[in-house]
Amino acid sequence: MNIQMDNKVLRAGEKVLVTGFHPCANVARHKLLVLGLTKGVEFIIKRVTGAGELFEIELRDERFILRKQVLDMIVFKSQC
Repeated sequence: MNIQMDNKVLRAGEKVLVTGFHPCANVARHKLLVLGLTKGVEFIIKRVTGAGELFEIELRDERFILRKQVLDMIVFKSQC
């Protein structure tokens, strides 16, 4: 399943590189930093729900579930 997010398409199995955060995401940014999502980190999209609202990601051998609204706050580029 392909999910369109702010001109970005995310697919299950895709590698993603974090390049930064949107400036207005201060509270969410702090929570993401605590999880280990920092600039320059790669993570893998493991699963996407049918509606595209929840994403399971794998980061440093741990799996997390993120909502689409939270993932929208991350500036990233696809590594395919």
